[in-house]
Amino acid sequence: MKKLSLYDLMQEIRSFTPIDSVSLEKAKQSGINTRNSPKLKLLLDRWIKGMYDEDPDYLAQELVWLVD
Repeated sequence: MKKLSLYDLMQEIRSFTPIDSVSLEKAKQSGINTRNSPKLKLLLDRWIKGMYDEDPDYLAQELVWLVD
């Protein structure tokens, strides 16, 4: 699987639910990606499988939690 950054995933999720600009900037600066964060990889895998289709807000909160 290609490496995906936390920032990139947050940008994608933002098309479904709001994510504040402070968290986006933190994600951009964090360097967190699917190769160095098992939690992000798990969240992405679940997103791809449709687990958050009914509640993208929950996924957004989980992503923000990674940088807070």
